[in-house]
Parts: sequence; C-alpha cells; structure tokens
Amino acid sequence: MKLLENKWKPPPSFKYPFSVHKKQGKEEKRFLRYNHFEQFPWLVYSESLSGCFCLYCTLFLVQNTGGKQNTEQLKKLVTVPLNKYAKLLGKCGDLETHSNNDYHKNAILRSEDFIRHISVPTNE
Repeated sequence: MKLLENKWKPPPSFKYPFSVHKKQGKEEKRFLRYNHFEQFPWLVYSESLSGCFCLYCTLFLVQNTGGKQNTEQLKKLVTVPLNKYAKLLGKCGDLETHSNNDYHKNAILRSEDFIRHISVPTNE
C-alpha cells in the first residue's frame, strides 16, 4: 500500500537520463522527461536499475506473458527496466503501447481492488 500511495516521481529538477541513438548517421540524445510521468501516472523510475517500470504491472501482474497469443514474455516496463528513450510517445511509442495492453489494464483493476479491500475495515 505504501508503494501505491507514495510512489516516487522525479521532481522537475531531477537530472533526467537519456539514451543515445543514431539517426541518419548522426548521434542524437533522447531524454526521459518530467512530462512523461505526468502523462503516464503508472510510470515510475528506479535509480538503482537506471530505468522505468510500470508500477501496477510490477506489483499486480498475474502472469509474465502477453501479446496477441499471450505467449510473449513481458520484459520492458514489467521485468526489465525501460532505459532506451527514442520512442516513448506516439501510437507506436513504448509508453502508449504499454498503456493499451490488456495485461496492463487488468493490473490497474487489481490494484484498485487491492486499495478498496485494504481501505474498507472488516467487521470483526
């Protein structure tokens, strides 16, 4: 419950990480930014693992597979930190794609059920 209530979000003054990518033969830096955390409230950053995770999927996922056939091992944002920032946003971006996955939506529902269950005192 403490992780859900007090998730750490980097402040605007945080030195946000970047990854380097080659585009048309030139190296370009792509940064993780404060607005990513504002736009995707499930996004958390692990300083110890130097990357991003989905808070809900890491805590409430019931199986480590997804995809169309539900056979692909879930890695990025779930069991492995996201630390390449070239394609975060947009229809095919990592963050948008993750938000639209059924396993992610189900993990959010499980977290809401958990919070509801913990918040309501039992009549014992």
